[in-house]
Amino acid sequence: MTDKKRIMLVDDEDGIRRVAASVLARHGYETMDFNNAQDALGAWHGYKPDVVLTDFRMPDMDGYQLSERLIFDGYRGKKVLMSGNPGELYERHPEVRGLFDAYFDGFIQKPFASNALLAELERVLSL
Repeated sequence: MTDKKRIMLVDDEDGIRRVAASVLARHGYETMDFNNAQDALGAWHGYKPDVVLTDFRMPDMDGYQLSERLIFDGYRGKKVLMSGNPGELYERHPEVRGLFDAYFDGFIQKPFASNALLAELERVLSL
């Protein structure tokens, strides 16, 4: 990769952030990680990520709420949702059924294999 793409990782699970950051760094991505959505919201303007990779279930606000706030705040980059339970988004936010594409550009099921993470990010970055 000639120009390092910036990935903002948002997940309250330290292990997920560490693994994802390590995989991405080995493949030429620059990462900045946060253990909560509120801190990520405060930092995205300065970091200017190409992709925000966020967990769905977090204590302060979930990934859908983070995506909604990023859009409202003017973020125009890509957003990828991670979840161990893909149906959970619609269980907690039934109003977004059918609107996934308005909030996210991709999805990664947890736990994820390194090649699945990389493939989804490459796909999303090519959109």
